[in-house]
Amino acid sequence: MGEVAGVGAAVRYDDNDFFKNATTYRVQGFYRVTYMLRLRAAAGSGVKNPSQTELFGFNASAFPFVGNPNLKPEKSEGWEAGGDT
Repeated sequence: MGEVAGVGAAVRYDDNDFFKNATTYRVQGFYRVTYMLRLRAAAGSGVKNPSQTELFGFNASAFPFVGNPNLKPEKSEGWEAGGDT
């Protein structure tokens, strides 16, 4: 491990009073094939809760914005892979 290969992981738990609680993760790793080439990969998940402005809007005199109280959190999963020289 270290110079030739490596792995990492993380877990996050969000305790939310307004929306459903959420657990997200990220895992990653790399492997050095040669001195000049390193392969890497990662995967993870995420969640973004609507802001107070997105839910309820605001009243700016020139440009009022009407919110949407029916918005739900956005969830995502993703991955990436690549090589470095």
